[in-house]
Amino acid sequence: MKRGVALVAKGKTTEALAVASELHSIRYSGAFEVEAQALAREGSKEAAIAVLRKGLKVAPASWLNGNLLGNYLSDQGRYEDAFAVYDEALQAPAADRILIEANYALALLRAGRAEEARAKIAKVLVQDLSKAEPDTRKFFQSVFSDLKS
Repeated sequence: MKRGVALVAKGKTTEALAVASELHSIRYSGAFEVEAQALAREGSKEAAIAVLRKGLKVAPASWLNGNLLGNYLSDQGRYEDAFAVYDEALQAPAADRILIEANYALALLRAGRAEEARAKIAKVLVQDLSKAEPDTRKFFQSVFSDLKS
């Protein structure tokens, strides 16, 4: 999966899709994430959304797929759908709540619901951010800065 994500980051989407195919063959839920990211990178966000929806039917507890689906729906301006997906992703036992809540706040902000975004950020601020991944902390701080201005 790491190889597939790295290939997407390098713009090598055809190779990333081949990795996704390998991951599908061993029934690994990360295949949906790699495939969706490659499709989105190629400009096919609707196809990526469909892949992630299929992935969540197969592996409903995959918060990574749910978070990514929420992001793509938000990118498409489908905010209510994104909020519902984020709510579901937050229910997954192993979910990175800080990352999902930050993306949720960003979607609220994009939807013109700044007060709700601020409230969501306030809930996250009482959590121990030192346990979050460094990139997640940076992202969260960026979203928080956007909300302050």
